[in-house]
Amino acid sequence: MAEVSGSSIDVQSIVSGLMDIERRPIKKLEAKTSNTQARISALGDLKSAIYKLESAASDLQKPDTLAKFSATSSDESVATATVTSLDTIENHSITVEKLATTHRLASQTTYNTATDSVGAGTYHYEVGGQGFDITLEAGKDSLTDLKNAINRSSANKGVAASIIQVDDGYKFVLSAQKSGSTNAITADGNWDEISTASDATISIDGIQIHPSSNTLKDVIPGITIELKSLGAIELSTSADKEAMADSMKAFASAYNDLKNTMERLDSGKLKGEGLSLSIESAIRNKFFGQYESSEGTLSSVFEFGLTFDKEGTLSVDSSKFNDAIDNNFFGLYNFFTGDNGFSSQLKTTLKDLTSSDGLIAGRKNSYYDRIDTYNRQTDRLELRMTALRARYLQTYSQLDALLGSVSNTSTSIAQQLGALSGNSQK
Repeated sequence: MAEVSGSSIDVQSIVSGLMDIERRPIKKLEAKTSNTQARISALGDLKSAIYKLESAASDLQKPDTLAKFSATSSDESVATATVTSLDTIENHSITVEKLATTHRLASQTTYNTATDSVGAGTYHYEVGGQGFDITLEAGKDSLTDLKNAINRSSANKGVAASIIQVDDGYKFVLSAQKSGSTNAITADGNWDEISTASDATISIDGIQIHPSSNTLKDVIPGITIELKSLGAIELSTSADKEAMADSMKAFASAYNDLKNTMERLDSGKLKGEGLSLSIESAIRNKFFGQYESSEGTLSSVFEFGLTFDKEGTLSVDSSKFNDAIDNNFFGLYNFFTGDNGFSSQLKTTLKDLTSSDGLIAGRKNSYYDRIDTYNRQTDRLELRMTALRARYLQTYSQLDALLGSVSNTSTSIAQQLGALSGNSQK
């Protein structure tokens, strides 16, 4: 009997080719899913840019952002000054008549070495009216032991002990940690006063005061003065226009970064979504609004130097900004820092955009809904693909077997005919 064999059909290749065609709808869904995931990622970029602008608006609302002042001394060898918090320009005449000094005592006894015994016992010390005791035991009663015990005592509130080498030995020295008459030291034993405890004497605009320290904090509110030597100075404060302008420029830069981000996404991942247009409209409405700059007065950002060019880029007109500082500082200050001012209102809008129920969150949720829909459609199609592949395999396998049978039959008939032809020729 003739052997039956299959045909030359490549069933797997045929089925794979057919399945590639059948899977085209799935590939389209996968592309849509990938595109939607890219849109979700783009929303993250957009939120980051909005947060940056919100942070810049918060900085503008801080009192010290647009109230940057510097202090100048006419003679820094007499006194220097720094501004800690100030919102006005001031000028003062200051005369330093006497510097505050720190109380210092030196032992009348001169010791041969730093390890000489001072004697076991209890020693009492006071500074600024606060006293404490130091007790030394025999064998642990050297000059160094006493120094360490004083400096390490938790009850010690203001005296430092030291050992100073002099020409003929060592002196034990006590120094108050703060200057001024109220920080005088009293101590057991015999001492020489090497520096008195005294207050400074200065006059500010003709008013005499006696501070205990040479560092004057808020004697003039918002200004710290450091006394250096005797003499007279003129102290003046002025607006640090450059620092203020830098803050405004940082704000403008944050806005422009957001604008550029929206333009980039509009031509890319968020093309055709219209989201950026809605966000830009909400924000620009704030820039073109009117806000309180002083009681009963409404102003716009453009009065204080912010300006848009024809491309929508925000910048600072330095001339107009400096003019506002010189002629309407409190208006500018209130406009940006007030509870009902521009910065506050812009922050509210930006927070609304990025809130859990805001515009961006709503769009993000809709994207996730799309992905869920695409995934469900893909799952259904995958089930269909599994069944379809099985059917194709069965159909073409059967066809392969059928064609193989036909081929074998044809071969057998040909062989039989050949045999008959051979017999007839004999």
